[in-house]
Amino acid sequence: IDVIVSEINLSKLDGFMLKQRINTEKTFEKIPFIITSHHKNIDVVMRANLLGIDLILQKPIIPEELIGHIKRIRDKRVRL
Repeated sequence: IDVIVSEINLSKLDGFMLKQRINTEKTFEKIPFIITSHHKNIDVVMRANLLGIDLILQKPIIPEELIGHIKRIRDKRVRL
């Protein structure tokens, strides 16, 4: 898995809870995590920072922006 992209508001498990669970698994904790939301505010940013979320994108998503971020993340991992 190169990167995980998740919406904050999921039906049974929100994006923050998903990232929290991923962080408990050594196999998955290093996978870059991008979260999307209609409401990007200080509370969202603070929670994202605490969980180690790599990027918050505000909706509506511009596909080229998302693709560019994913390519840069993937390229960084290849160089390491």
